[in-house]
Amino acid sequence: MIELDGTYGEGGGQMLRCALALSCLTRQPFRMTAVRQGRNDPGVKAQHVSAVRALLALSDATAEGVSLGAKTVTFRPAPIRGRTLSIDVETAGCLPLLLQALLLPCCFADDKIRLKLKGGTDVRWGPTLDFFRELVLPHYQALADIKLELVRRGFYPGGAGRIELTIRPRFSVPDDADWSRVAETVAREVSPLALDSSGTVHTIYGRSIASNELRAQEVAERQVRGAKAELKELGRTAKITKEYVDTKSIGTVITLWLSRGSNELPCISGSALGEKGKRAEIVGAEAASDLVRQITPAGGIDARLADQLLPLLALVGGSLTINAVTPHIQSSVYAINAFLPDRLKHDGCRLWTHPEQC
Repeated sequence: MIELDGTYGEGGGQMLRCALALSCLTRQPFRMTAVRQGRNDPGVKAQHVSAVRALLALSDATAEGVSLGAKTVTFRPAPIRGRTLSIDVETAGCLPLLLQALLLPCCFADDKIRLKLKGGTDVRWGPTLDFFRELVLPHYQALADIKLELVRRGFYPGGAGRIELTIRPRFSVPDDADWSRVAETVAREVSPLALDSSGTVHTIYGRSIASNELRAQEVAERQVRGAKAELKELGRTAKITKEYVDTKSIGTVITLWLSRGSNELPCISGSALGEKGKRAEIVGAEAASDLVRQITPAGGIDARLADQLLPLLALVGGSLTINAVTPHIQSSVYAINAFLPDRLKHDGCRLWTHPEQC
């Protein structure tokens, strides 16, 4: 039984999500104490309950402490089975964070999986749906054929956003397979990650979203103008689309992304959520400023992207150069190395896999 101290690093839910994914992949049980001890409202939250219940429904795994506010969680994994599963977080809980625990295990199911998720698509303290779709998901396509359908956006407090993921695994993993066999199989077929984000900044893209109720005020357009004005001040241009959508709770979001150097996939992002009383132009400018802050002279991919890719890095191997070592990153490295001793190494802002552990 692997023991994890939830106070390590940022002391949030990142470690639990990462541990669930790695536990399913390596078939090793774990117990995590002091869950989210570093937060003002410590303990298990709705999205974590949903993640564990989803993994239980997708397998014969067992768990203890799966309740709101629980400080200790014990999880014993089992092989993931292909099926259709509906998951309702019942709050505006962040669906992209929920998928951080589910996506990697589902890529190694014994058959196709279809996830129907309901909750928050674009909420505070979590990645936006467009960040997940444009920056994270493409990297997992090497493991499975993944299709994401956005049915409805979900903003705080009502949530009720809906997305559907269809995952067709590319690898067949026997029930009795151990980590080394899985890693060897994947290593023969999948190229290692090699992301550093140094070099020329390519075209900036973006998507500005607002609820239908805000159409008359041209909120989506004004977010675009605010972002472009901020980027122009910094000598950059962008191609940003706009869209009005039906939502339960009124809200707005703008997400920007870009690729850099030899990276064909986006590796830097910026985003902002609208708030009552905040001008749409300011929201757009905040997203642009967030993006530009991630473009450091020394290079390095967005640390928030690295946060989502570290479990994948542990599996396929390779290296990442990030623009900052965050407490989230520290929590993830700690959890991964608990399941795979010395698998991840880091020196400053560069992380890489230890070859002998492949």
